[in-house]
Amino acid sequence: MADKLKVVENGYSLLTGDPVYQIANAEDEVVDVGPYTKKEADAALKALAPKKAEPKKEPAVKKAPAKKTTKK
Repeated sequence: MADKLKVVENGYSLLTGDPVYQIANAEDEVVDVGPYTKKEADAALKALAPKKAEPKKEPAVKKAPAKKTTKK
């Protein structure tokens, strides 16, 4: 999802009269049509946001144990 997403108010619930929120992109095209409360919409927006890549740590190089030499 390269576009920036945002929470938009998109009408009112017929049952409760509370505002209904949905998630839209920068062009105001609805991306997630679930009717959410403001709190639910913010949580859904966080879930849709791309995860930041954590820098990968290179594994430590394991050295082979020193060879024991025997005297003959």
